[in-house]
Amino acid sequence: MIILTFILTAAQEEMSKSYWWLWIVAFLPGLLIFVYQYVKVKLWERKFLPNNKDKSTSAYINAYICAAVLLIKIDRRDADKKRAVLRNKMVELGKRPELHWDTFDKIWKNEIAERRIANWCKRNLNETERSDLVYLLAELAMLDGSLLAKEYEFLRKFMKSLALPVRELKGILAAHKQRMAREEAKRHQQYSKQSHRTARRPSKSAREQALEILGLTKAADATEIKKAYRSLVKKHHPDRFSGQDEAIIKAAEERFIEIQQAYEILTD
Repeated sequence: MIILTFILTAAQEEMSKSYWWLWIVAFLPGLLIFVYQYVKVKLWERKFLPNNKDKSTSAYINAYICAAVLLIKIDRRDADKKRAVLRNKMVELGKRPELHWDTFDKIWKNEIAERRIANWCKRNLNETERSDLVYLLAELAMLDGSLLAKEYEFLRKFMKSLALPVRELKGILAAHKQRMAREEAKRHQQYSKQSHRTARRPSKSAREQALEILGLTKAADATEIKKAYRSLVKKHHPDRFSGQDEAIIKAAEERFIEIQQAYEILTD
């Protein structure tokens, strides 16, 4: 019995040695397809977000478009409206908006992974620039005046991928709420004395938003408010980005305005 078992085992080993090439033939097509798809995806990603350190206008806006596509697809109810706003942003920021919009259509059909976007941003943008990129995305998410939980989660996760302090997200969202409230007030402007008094005495919610923008709590005193304001103004001042990409400068300018507005509310 032992001898028979030994003979059968030896025969099986010999057969397996003889037909090893069958395993290669069986798995090779699948392996080749996987490699082809992997290389195809990498080449597609590098077309819009090159590996070399590139802060050109097209590269920064492409990163914005790539992330915006992922964000818009989370809540498609206002997709057309958000696409229209994004198109206007391309006209505002880009030297060749038609080229950027063509990029949007391509990426919409074949989106780029969040990890690739985050890695490119970490490699090419400093912390302030990455933060201002999230500021632009938040503007898009809050276009309808509200923010879905899954949109908030995307922004939170994206900030984490960008190696940014997630706690800053509240300040970014508060800045947009402040801006939207100011724009709404302009549309319904009243020139009576009562309206001026109301404007000089902001509501509790406006003060809370201002505190969030500066990253402060309700217990913050005048010294803490001034310190936080000076720190943020220095960080986001447009002059710091002189000579850089126009899109980065624009984002810094918009955020700078909201920081100033928040400080004015708290010191009024």
